[in-house]
Amino acid sequence: MKHANIKRILTAILAGVMLVSCAACLVLPSAAAEVSVLNGTGSRGAVEVTGYYAYRAIVNGEFSAFSFAMPTWTETNSACTLALYKWTGDPESSMAAEPIATQRFDPMRDNATNKITFDPQPAGEYLFAVIEPRGKVGVWTNQSCTDNLGFLYQDGVEKNSLPEMKITFTEDLAEPFGKCETIV
Repeated sequence: MKHANIKRILTAILAGVMLVSCAACLVLPSAAAEVSVLNGTGSRGAVEVTGYYAYRAIVNGEFSAFSFAMPTWTETNSACTLALYKWTGDPESSMAAEPIATQRFDPMRDNATNKITFDPQPAGEYLFAVIEPRGKVGVWTNQSCTDNLGFLYQDGVEKNSLPEMKITFTEDLAEPFGKCETIV
């Protein structure tokens, strides 16, 4: 009899925990998925931004933020703007259009991951940019990558490199990125 009461109490507790878990899943939105564009190839180094630094990617789902890992070489007066643009065929014409979102980081912290958030954007092809640098501004980058999906543009030159960058999707995706074609 004593064991039967304990089993009933434990069963009731377990049922309560399961109901609370189910209710939380229905009430709370699913967690955002932060996905890196890095594929583990190439050699890591810091690339200084003198004009602009932009990465083109095809995103296969809705997203609401992106970030770059950025050194300033211990400078305390460094600043830059992160900007998101819709891809229109080349970096210059894409950046000539009105940006979807911008955020100024002034002053920057050395080796910080600078993140910009915005209203959710639909799947598509975008340019994720670092513009308007002041002082020493860099982006940690894997250079000479193999099998990357997007392309890096630095001051008008297309490069086969990958930034240390993450994109925040509104849900988990099996295939978060599509493959871009070179414009060269």
